[in-house]
Amino acid sequence: MRLARGEGLLCLVLVGACASVGGSDRQLPQPAPPSATGSSGERATAAPSSTSDPALAANPRAPASRRTVCLTGAGGHRTFESFCESPLVVGRIDDCRNGPCHPTFSTFPMPNAESVWTAVFEALDTTHDGKLDDQDEVVELDVIGYSWGGVNAVDLAARMAKDERVATPWRVKRLILLDAFQPGASLSIPANVDKTFSFRHSVAPANDCSNNALLGPYLGIAPSCAASQACFDFDFSLGQEQHFGRQLATSVGHCDVPRAAMDAVKQLLRDEVPTKVPPRVPVKP
Repeated sequence: MRLARGEGLLCLVLVGACASVGGSDRQLPQPAPPSATGSSGERATAAPSSTSDPALAANPRAPASRRTVCLTGAGGHRTFESFCESPLVVGRIDDCRNGPCHPTFSTFPMPNAESVWTAVFEALDTTHDGKLDDQDEVVELDVIGYSWGGVNAVDLAARMAKDERVATPWRVKRLILLDAFQPGASLSIPANVDKTFSFRHSVAPANDCSNNALLGPYLGIAPSCAASQACFDFDFSLGQEQHFGRQLATSVGHCDVPRAAMDAVKQLLRDEVPTKVPPRVPVKP
């Protein structure tokens, strides 16, 4: 697999995926044809300030434990993976499908999350009876994905919604998408997701890590949601003079989104209203 090289940060998934090489997050593999899914396995481990929309605030949580699934792109992403290893990512379900367990699932070049859902189902089925119902431990499930993994994070939620073994109360609490991208993909958020938060860029800056990659540049796909759903779509390219860390919002490229969005994501996982996010884009059905 050939890599398109750039400088700086990369990353959650195809073609927007990245590998940590030489301390950099900006290594982009080229798209490859889909291949067969591998075996599954798992191991559990431990809105802008000007937005007044009350839906941004988390609902009061019933007593429940938390589980989290992280999906990254081809080769991984150093910033994203380090975050998934942090204490904020509670009850992480590791990818133990092949060899040593890994804190994030990679699905590249597969366009779906079939094997990931197998691992997640097994982790949530605490009674080991082949179904998720009121006999299993009650949990809040968060799914976080970057680039290629962001698209497959939506697919994971959809598989949960369609699986006849899953009782109605089982849902995704938070779906967090970081510049979700796959060629020709769309993001239709399933009804079993409580809240969706998309952080993306829509205009590639001159130094975007994906500009010279095959099918690049990789621009984050806008989610579509039903009018009744709580969906939030934030676009760094519309940030004008806003800064995220030392970076101007309009200079945020595909590989930079995980780092630029990280403070807001941490606040969301603490059930706080994010205080510094780029402009919000209306979500279409």
